[in-house]
Parts: sequence; C-alpha cells; structure tokens
Amino acid sequence: MGQISHPNAHELIHRRPAWLSGLGMAVYTSMIFGQHVSAHRLVHHRFVGTKDDPNTPLSGESFWRYLPRAWIGSFKAGLAQENAKLTRKSIPAHSLQNPYYIWMSGGALTLILALALGGVAGLFAMIGLAALAHIQIMLSDYIQHYGLTRLTRSDGRLEPVGAHHSWNAPRGFTSYLMLNAPSHSDHHMHPDRPYDSLTVTKGEPVLPFSMPIMAVIATIPPVWHRNMDKRAARVMAAAQAALP
Repeated sequence: MGQISHPNAHELIHRRPAWLSGLGMAVYTSMIFGQHVSAHRLVHHRFVGTKDDPNTPLSGESFWRYLPRAWIGSFKAGLAQENAKLTRKSIPAHSLQNPYYIWMSGGALTLILALALGGVAGLFAMIGLAALAHIQIMLSDYIQHYGLTRLTRSDGRLEPVGAHHSWNAPRGFTSYLMLNAPSHSDHHMHPDRPYDSLTVTKGEPVLPFSMPIMAVIATIPPVWHRNMDKRAARVMAAAQAALP
C-alpha cells in the first residue's frame, strides 16, 4: 500500500484522462488518505522547497518530528487550496463540490467495509495498514526533498523549481517497482511527463542508496543525519553559488 500502491496512485492522479486520475484518487481514498490528492497537486507541486509546503522537510529535522507536522499541515493546506478554488468560482467552501467530502466519506466507507468483512479485527487491521501506508508516503516526501529549499534571488523573488530541489534515487529494480518515481527532479519540473519518460541528468542530487533502503535509514535519525546532512549542505551551497 505504501511502497507500491502509492507510486502507482501518484502516477495516475497526474494523468489527464478523468478515469485515470479518478482511479488514482480511489486508491488513495482506500488508504484513508484521499486528502493527499489535493495536498500533493495543489500544494506540494506549487510550493515545494518553501515554508508554504508542509511536505518539504527542513534541514536537521528528523523524520519523526516531520511526520506529524507534514501530515497535519498538508491536510490543512490541501483543504485551504480546495476552499480557495471554490471561492474563486463563487461557490461556498462548504459546498458538496469540495472534494474533501469525498476523501472523508470514502475513508469512512473503507472502514465500514473492513468492519463488515472482518469484524473488529478487520477494522483494526485496516487502520493499521492505512497508518503504515501514511508513514511510507510521508517517508517518500521526506527522503526526496530533505534539506533542499528554494533560494531567494537578487531581485527578491524565489527561484523557480529546479533539479536541485529533489533527491533522485539510483536507478534499479526498485525504480521499476515504483514507476520511476525516484527520478524525482524530472517529475517536479515536468509533472505531466509519463513515468517511463522520466530521466536523471548528470549533476542532479542523487541519494546514496535506493528508496527502500533510504526509507529504513530515515527512521533512524542519527544514521540519516550522518548520511544526508553534509550532502544536502553541498547541494545548497552549489545552488547558492549558481544563483543569479
């Protein structure tokens, strides 16, 4: 649900045919995480690398400190963006057109079905699986953006999203399992580009190990910081030197 379903659902919500994006939404809703669709598309891609993106981890921030901040922050930020979209159309934010009603009712339906099919044990099993999936999804954002922030240019404006704002993972078997999601810089610069066209260009930030290995390391803060803090600092120093 976390390492495989998430990359597949992530790919789908970025596709234009409504039935494909709808399928991705259904997968996230079945994880009781439908709000990720709103937060990812409307907040993360727009504000990545800034303080306005709850899913951008700060340098020195441990995953366990990041997890509650990012989960709660992305829920609120996604809701705020959906409310703003409706307001611009002169539609009340509490209208049933707000997709958060779908995310919440869909998640509730998932739990009701788990209870009906498996009793109390089934309900708690579903909650446990969903919690694990949420942690894995949060791990993905933590790993792929740790310590990389958008700098302020000499004209006072934030630099645009670039390759140095995402970590990429070494290509290999796990990249295929995750639909090339570890080619993350290319995805952020071209969100509509299909997964099989994503590439990693020489010079882009690359993690020392594959995503699953980095996910395990991220759960052990001292080991994570020993592996990543200096790497992130070097990327940011090079970005600062190249800033116009």
